[in-house]
Amino acid sequence: MDKEPTNSDLYEKLGAMEERLADILKQVKRTNGRVTVIEKWKDRLEIIDGYKKENGVAVPIIDWQKIILYALGLLGTALAIISYLASKQ
Repeated sequence: MDKEPTNSDLYEKLGAMEERLADILKQVKRTNGRVTVIEKWKDRLEIIDGYKKENGVAVPIIDWQKIILYALGLLGTALAIISYLASKQ
């Protein structure tokens, strides 16, 4: 049979729980601070985009797919050249 926990056992567990909660609270405050900074940065970007749209400033469209494909093509070409030069030696 399991023995009943004593008051000191309960106080020890409560102390451990308080320490964990304090650590969690510190981490939450740090995370909230970072999230707040990111949200402010995002809001500024949205304000800038809104200004550009309202005032007819061209918003550049970045085609990430083309950039990635070009980079992969260059990487493939570089690897082909390296393997060709390595096989000549």
